[in-house]
Amino acid sequence: MLIMLLLILSFLFGEEVIVLYKGKRVNSFGIKTDWDVLKVPKGKSFEEFKKELLKRGDVLVVEKNVKLRKFSVPNDPNYNFQWYLPFIGAEGAWNLSVGSNTVYVALPDTGVDYNHPDLRQNLWKNPGEICGNGIDDDNNGYIDDCYGFNALLGKGSALDDDGHGTHLAGIIGAVGNNSVGIAGINWKVKIVPCKFLDATGQANLSDELKCLDYFLTLIRKGLKIKVINVSYGGYYQPSQIERRKFEELASYGVVIVSASGNDGISVDKNPVYPCSYNVSTNICVGATDSFDSPAFFSNYGQRVLVFAPGVKIFSTIKNNSYNYESGTSMSAPIVSGAVALLWSYQPSLNALQVKERILTTGDNLPSLVGFSYTCNRINLYKLLTNLGEPKICSDTLPLIIGQAYTGETLIKTITFRSTGNLPLTITKVTLNGSHFFIKRDGCTNKTLYPLSECQLEVAFNSNESGNFSGTLKVFSNASPITFNFFVSVKQSPQRAGGCNYSQSTLLLLLALISLRLLRNKLLKG
Repeated sequence: MLIMLLLILSFLFGEEVIVLYKGKRVNSFGIKTDWDVLKVPKGKSFEEFKKELLKRGDVLVVEKNVKLRKFSVPNDPNYNFQWYLPFIGAEGAWNLSVGSNTVYVALPDTGVDYNHPDLRQNLWKNPGEICGNGIDDDNNGYIDDCYGFNALLGKGSALDDDGHGTHLAGIIGAVGNNSVGIAGINWKVKIVPCKFLDATGQANLSDELKCLDYFLTLIRKGLKIKVINVSYGGYYQPSQIERRKFEELASYGVVIVSASGNDGISVDKNPVYPCSYNVSTNICVGATDSFDSPAFFSNYGQRVLVFAPGVKIFSTIKNNSYNYESGTSMSAPIVSGAVALLWSYQPSLNALQVKERILTTGDNLPSLVGFSYTCNRINLYKLLTNLGEPKICSDTLPLIIGQAYTGETLIKTITFRSTGNLPLTITKVTLNGSHFFIKRDGCTNKTLYPLSECQLEVAFNSNESGNFSGTLKVFSNASPITFNFFVSVKQSPQRAGGCNYSQSTLLLLLALISLRLLRNKLLKG
């Protein structure tokens, strides 16, 4: 009688609960199973009803009957052109967070088309400024900075006259699921632009510094800027002033995301700034293509901490339009967007924790060995879930070519790094090839915690001329890494021809000749 009464009441009133019973029975849906759905009686809370049910001897668990939803993609009509978003796990990440309008991203560049219908909602509008009245209404030192600031004019909003900044803004935060255009990594975000690059995409360093000062002013006045996207740079002597500005931003907990450049060269040998500044929260980004290989134009090196797609990236441009662009300029805002998305999901993280999550949660790619500090390409779903994986990276390209003379010993030191969020253990190292040998092994059976390193020395020596090859394989609880060695050996000049002597032999002969001459002179005397 009690069960029948509960069933009648459950379908007349309140929210639904799922009840797990000790034994099977025919439930209200006519199915023989061990669970049923009841409705909370009117006038009772869920907790009260739960306690009442649990007092019965046949009830094990009482839970709310929550709603589920399909794992859908946004309804933006051009989403299918954005190949890189499913590639980096965006759809899984969006089931956890689509961003937040309380996370602010600074964008110094060519400005942003703040009239673009796919961006307008996600652009910061200065609440204290009256647009176009020629007055600094909010007394922040900047006149008419309604939608950011124009550093080139010294006043006014950051309207884009090039398109580069608008493209970056769409990658970071085009409004998602609004049936318009595309989806940004963040469907909700606040982008704070500052225009310092002119219509040709160029500017003086002093103009950039105006933008950095502008962002620092907003931060001091309480705007919680969390990340600054730096999709520009150059090959110049490092600027102490520029570096200090970035260090000041870092001191406020701002993550700096910088592009590595598009010349296909090593930034370790040819530093590019701001990418190469050793600032605590700086993340320098390289570009991958749709095959998960380094883009042919992308700069690389140990200063490049992580990679992101950068080839044929479809996004917003000025005049309410859309287009494809390629470059590390496009890779950086993917990472900036990832930083903003993570902060929307876990706002309690600090800047260094966010940076480490970016570095250690991406997809570990063999194609990035030697090209990157982490060998990781960004993955949004793994970033938000902090999926635990051991990962390995090396500072050395997998193809190693050398030249030597007979009898000469070549030594190559290879650094291995743990670039996942779980400890890495290198279990075995094998080396095949005549005349190759391991001189020092500081890695086997050593536990490497995230971002710690070990070193291995591979040596070669041959008394024979010719071409030699060897293969080094490194096995661990992450993916194996293979290195191929090719060494060309020439006959030593000291051994070529009929009568070649070493330097010590020549000195000995000269000494004997001198003694003979001195002896003859003494005998004649």
